Amino acid sequence: MQRAHVCAGLGIGFMLAASSTYAGQVELSVETRLGGDSNVFRQSVDKTDDGTFDISPRLGVHDDDEDVSYGFDYAPTYRNFFKTSGIDGVDHNANARTSWMISPVDKLEASGSYYNGRQFLFGTSDSGAGSTVSVNDRERIGISFANLGYRRALSPRLSIRGDGFFDDFDASGTSVNSQTDSRAYTGRISTHYALSPRAEIGLSASGRRRENRAVGPLQPNTRTNVWDVLAFVSYEITPTLSASVQVGPSFVRQQQIPGGTLFRKDETNSANVFAAASLQKEWQAGDLSFAYNRSEARSGNVASGSSINDDVQIALNHQLSDRLTLRVSGGWSRFKQISSPQESSSEFETNGYRTTGTVEFALSRRILLIGQYTYIWQETTSGISAATQSSSDVDGHAGYVGLRYTFEPLAY
Repeated sequence: MQRAHVCAGLGIGFMLAASSTYAGQVELSVETRLGGDSNVFRQSVDKTDDGTFDISPRLGVHDDDEDVSYGFDYAPTYRNFFKTSGIDGVDHNANARTSWMISPVDKLEASGSYYNGRQFLFGTSDSGAGSTVSVNDRERIGISFANLGYRRALSPRLSIRGDGFFDDFDASGTSVNSQTDSRAYTGRISTHYALSPRAEIGLSASGRRRENRAVGPLQPNTRTNVWDVLAFVSYEITPTLSASVQVGPSFVRQQQIPGGTLFRKDETNSANVFAAASLQKEWQAGDLSFAYNRSEARSGNVASGSSINDDVQIALNHQLSDRLTLRVSGGWSRFKQISSPQESSSEFETNGYRTTGTVEFALSRRILLIGQYTYIWQETTSGISAATQSSSDVDGHAGYVGLRYTFEPLAY
C-alpha cells in the first residue's frame, strides 16, 4: 500500500514547499448523484442491474505563479447500491502537480495521481478506467502514477529534457480470475527545436522495465524491457487549430521468470512501431480534441504479460448558452498480447468501446445540474488460431442526474 501513495506524496510535498512563499486558492465542492447501472459486475451473462446514490466532495488547492506553480485535488466518492449488498464503498481519486522555474533556462516539473476503487465502476469522470473494463467480481484496484522532469533551454530555439516515470497497478484479488499486478519504471530523454513560432520538431529515446506479478500458481511472473526512439513534429495550423505527430521503432523483450515445476526460463523478442498523434481545435464557445496513442502497456486482463495498446480518444465541449454546456466523448482501446507464456500458445486480444454524453446546466452561480450517460461494449478473443478462437463480450449502460454545489474559494 505504501508504494501506491508515492505519486500523491511527491506532489503534496512539492505543493507544501511552495505554499510557504506564494499565495493561492482553496476550492471546495460537493456533488450528489442519483443513477442506475445495467451491468454492475461487468458480466457477459447473468447481468445485475441496480440503482445508485453517490456523494462526492472535492478539495482543490492551487497557485499558478510564474516561477513556482502547484495544484492538488482530492475527490472521494461514496457509492450506495439500492439492491446489491456487500459492494457499497468509497472510491478515492487524487492528483497533484508542481513546477519550479529554477532560472530563466532551467525548469523542474513533477506530477502524480492515485486512484483506488472498485474494478466494476464506470460512468463517472476520472475513474481511471479508460475504455476497457475488467470482468471481475467485488474487487478493488489501486492505480498510481508519478513523473519527475527537468528541462533546460540550450538556446532560444533548442531545449533538452529528461523524465522519469513510475506507474503501478495493484489488484486486491487473490483468485485465478484476479487482475495481474504490474509495476513499470521508465526513463526518457528528448530534444525539441523550434523551426518557427508555429512549428517544432524533436527526437526522444526511452527505456522501460515492467514487472508483472501473477496471482496464483497457474500464472507465470514476467519481466518486459522496452526501448523506443521517436521523432516528433508539431504545427500550429491556425491560431485555433494545432496538430502533432510522433512515430518511431520500438524493441520489446519479454522474459518469463522461472517458478516451481511449471514455468521455466523463457524469452521472446519483437519489433514494433510506436506512435502518437493529436489534433486540437478551439472556438469561442468550445473545443474539439482527438488523440491516438500506440505503446506498450500492461495486459489489461488476467494474463501475466505485456501488450501493444492502441488507444483513440475524441472529446467535444460546447457551450450552448450562458448556462448550458454539452460534453461528448468517445474512445476505442485495443490490447493485443505481445507473447504467450511458454506452456501456452494461446494469445488474446481485447477491444473496448466507450461513449459518454454530459449536459451541464447552471441553476445559479454556485449550483450546477448535471446529467450523464455512458455506454461501454467490450470483446475479448483468445485462441491458438482463427479456427480455435473463442470470444466473450460485455456491455453496460450507466447514467445519473446530479447536483454540484461549489463554495466560495478561499484565498491565502
